[in-house]
Amino acid sequence: MRTKIANFINNNKITNYIKEVNDETNFTTLTIQTIGYVKSAPIITTVEIDSEGRIISFTSNTSRETYNDEYNSRWDTPNGHPNKVIPPRIIDEQNADVDGVAGATVTSDAIKAAAAIAFEYAKEVIK
Repeated sequence: MRTKIANFINNNKITNYIKEVNDETNFTTLTIQTIGYVKSAPIITTVEIDSEGRIISFTSNTSRETYNDEYNSRWDTPNGHPNKVIPPRIIDEQNADVDGVAGATVTSDAIKAAAAIAFEYAKEVIK
């Protein structure tokens, strides 16, 4: 039984979650962890949400992601780096369902997952 429980826990770990919440006077800062291409190196995203529930700042640290392998061979500089391309789209559209970066799909999806968590937080807690 103990082995079954340990296996269940290991197979069902929550990988995308809010690590920290800081409430300021005019905004709330969320620190969100998501998993991208490198499973052992979480992507940490910092999101600021104003008092109306709008994302006003969004930065993702993808420095531990790697693109130097065959799987990511389609990604190159002209497509833009996900942590530079996706956050402005999220802020402009106020939506997590934005286009990702071709060749960096897993990283793009992890960044968009952080946005989805932030929007859900804003909807449930701030508004």
